[in-house]
Amino acid sequence: MEDEYLEVRVTKVGARWHCRMIDKQSGAILDEVACSSKRDINYFCRLMLHWHHRMGHDTPMTEASRKRCPLGEPVGRIWAIGA
Repeated sequence: MEDEYLEVRVTKVGARWHCRMIDKQSGAILDEVACSSKRDINYFCRLMLHWHHRMGHDTPMTEASRKRCPLGEPVGRIWAIGA
């Protein structure tokens, strides 16, 4: 397994919560999702990590996101910003 190079940050911008997956080495934003409900933060952070792992980026953080319980469904409105 590779060393951990990902970081997930959550920031409130206006009325939305932005979940960003960031490459620690370059500082580049790899993926970003905004949601209206604070209850959806966990859902989207795990969803981004889950898909990053499915695309072949095998790190301890992405692997752990796939081993947890089912994601369920988001509660509020979502905005998919990057990918």
